[in-house]
Amino acid sequence: MAISSLSTAQIGALSVTVIQGLTQTEIQSLSATQVGAINTSGIAALDATQVGALSTSQVRGLSATQIPHFSPSVVFDTAQLTVLGAPQVKALTSTQLAALDTSHIAVLNATQIGALSATNLSGLDGTQIGALSATQIKAVTTTQIAGLNATDMGELAANQIGALLAAQVGALSAGNLSALDSTQVAGLSTTQIKTLSAAQLQGLNASDIGELSATQIGALSASQVAALSATNIAALDASQVAALSITQVKALSTTQVRALDTTDVAELSAAQVGALSVAQVGALSATSLGSLSTTQIGALTTSQIASLSATGLSGFDATQIGALSTTQVGGLTTTQVRTLSTTDFAELTATQIGALSATQLGSLTATNLASLDATVVGSLSTTQIRGLAATQLS
Repeated sequence: MAISSLSTAQIGALSVTVIQGLTQTEIQSLSATQVGAINTSGIAALDATQVGALSTSQVRGLSATQIPHFSPSVVFDTAQLTVLGAPQVKALTSTQLAALDTSHIAVLNATQIGALSATNLSGLDGTQIGALSATQIKAVTTTQIAGLNATDMGELAANQIGALLAAQVGALSAGNLSALDSTQVAGLSTTQIKTLSAAQLQGLNASDIGELSATQIGALSASQVAALSATNIAALDASQVAALSITQVKALSTTQVRALDTTDVAELSAAQVGALSVAQVGALSATSLGSLSTTQIGALTTSQIASLSATGLSGFDATQIGALSTTQVGGLTTTQVRTLSTTDFAELTATQIGALSATQLGSLTATNLASLDATVVGSLSTTQIRGLAATQLS
């Protein structure tokens, strides 16, 4: 009796010995339904030649229960792989997947990729991961992405990283993001950078932040910038700091501003300096203030100048003091004027002294007044002189 004439019940009852003895012709004579009736022991007994004889129609007839019983040494060919449905792909074991070469990986469609369990996707080796196309990468589900480990992430090429969709990037753990090397980080688009959550950004270390380009830094939103740790802010280099927009600069906390080193502060543009809030300026150390150029000094508003502590103001050197405009000098508080050291006060020009109000002059110590040379004293207006107290003149 020809095997093709057997019922599905009879096919299901065939012994392993009978299954092993089937020729390619006999295998090909079976209908898809009959192939689907072969018991799991029989499936496990099929050799590579017998499996290779299966038509795509017969492969479609295989059940998800049968799939994991194929011997790992028996690999479906590319034509057979392409017709596997999602339930069949999901049923593949990690050992069976490990046996697939890059040509097999390359033919898996988006539905099949999405059907892989997170464990099985994570089980692919570096060569297999590297064979995934951009289209296949986009088909990976967020659950699968979340199941990847740092080693898996390290196997992705820069172009594969760049192919990740916003939702996929959002599913990456902070640890996996941190595992990316500089080449992979460079593969992140500005669109992808914008999708990073506060938790993801906080999981990055100083080295990770240092790998971001100025363009990528510039793509961060104000809330993302605010989420960076002080350590990460301190890791920004001069070009990255220079890339910060006015909106981003305004989003920096006083702790973050305080973390900027003198090189970073010196790289701030006049517009960035002018955008700093009173609180942010107040967070700058005397050393940082001392690194400001005369152009940056000129960009400070009167409110910013007035917010400087006595210590901060004393951080200015003669060149910086000399760069203060008459408007800025006029914005100094009486407390600031009173606490100016004799050295600082001596650095003011006659024009700057002339910009001081009678009230400001009235707050000067007798010592500072005494440090003025005859030319400067002679330039004082009658209004300024009237503002001096008797104790200052004695």
